[in-house]
Amino acid sequence: ELVKYAQMFSFNLNFFAPECSAETPYITKWLGYLVLPYFMIMPLTAAYIMACISTLPGLGPEAKATKRQLLTNAWARCICMVLLALLPFHLDTIL
Repeated sequence: ELVKYAQMFSFNLNFFAPECSAETPYITKWLGYLVLPYFMIMPLTAAYIMACISTLPGLGPEAKATKRQLLTNAWARCICMVLLALLPFHLDTIL
């Protein structure tokens, strides 16, 4: 029942629908379901790394530590939101 409530607030990412014309083996389909949602985290991590590289140099030690902490906090919140949005999709796939 908890999954039904979570699905109301998540995205339906059914990339490997049965009506697709390309036939794929079961293992490929299963790996796609398992790995694809986590690949969506890569652009967020790349943005975090670019923000750290471009904004941290030239700051004093205290400002640098504060800014790094704020950037890390923002990145972690974004990752948590992405995982919460993708969790019902992922659970439906593997269960």
